[in-house]
Amino acid sequence: MKDIDLEAFRPVAFPEIGPDKTFNANFCRNPMCPNFGPAADLDDYADRYSVVRDDVIRTDRRYVCKTCRLSSRLLSNESLHAAYVWFKRQSIPFATCPAEGCGNAGVNVFEHWGPDRYWYDNRNRSDIVRCVKCGTRFSIGQALRLHGDRADPKGMERRLTAIFKHVRLGLGLRTSIALLEDPAVSEPTYLRAVERLSCKMLDY
Repeated sequence: MKDIDLEAFRPVAFPEIGPDKTFNANFCRNPMCPNFGPAADLDDYADRYSVVRDDVIRTDRRYVCKTCRLSSRLLSNESLHAAYVWFKRQSIPFATCPAEGCGNAGVNVFEHWGPDRYWYDNRNRSDIVRCVKCGTRFSIGQALRLHGDRADPKGMERRLTAIFKHVRLGLGLRTSIALLEDPAVSEPTYLRAVERLSCKMLDY
């Protein structure tokens, strides 16, 4: 097996699901095969599989189990990890230690809160937390107070959509508010809405 193909079998760090966890999607899919599941060592993959070009999609490659001959598409562990992180951030809040090389880097505060990972650091500001591993203090974000209205449950979504269009057109704050003709949108509310949109764009 070529070295470039063998690298596709290398597990990637997956701190989002737990400390010191790794992930590799490339292994024999046959549960009755002795090669089912990840191998203990990277060199074992070279003994277990051969890599061939896909007959249909010529740009793709497949790995063939040398024991049961089952073939599967060779996947990118890095891309799967990135996709998991992106979708995870759309479903729950996400904040992690910003210090490069820290053991908590990539570990979500909102999933792994506790005295062994993250803990309170500021008595006056609830958004400031401390990374227990390296001591870095950082903000996990403050509430933007963009609450909904039971009488108009889609109101905030409609306002955010309109404000986003106005920002793209380069309209100023006062002009945008005047065009909205919405008494619920004051200048502070407008600025919080822009902040929320910027956060969503960064996540995207």
